[in-house]
Amino acid sequence: MAYEFWLSSEASRSLLGSDDLVRRKMETALRSLAAHPFVKSDFQERGPSGRVYEVICHGDVILTYWPDHATKEVRVICCEIV
Repeated sequence: MAYEFWLSSEASRSLLGSDDLVRRKMETALRSLAAHPFVKSDFQERGPSGRVYEVICHGDVILTYWPDHATKEVRVICCEIV
């Protein structure tokens, strides 16, 4: 039961502003996360509002997100390449 992924405006700009190779890597990481929303994250961080975000490294792509199980979405707030 795959989830959908939702991108913040920051994550969208990062994805759309990347070259083709980086964009494909990011899209693969996003699809993988949506397909496996219960995967254990690498670590957590707390945002300014107090929300706890999951952070996962998928190869050289880092995704910061929170799973919204009620809507079956992973809400990605940051997508970056290292």
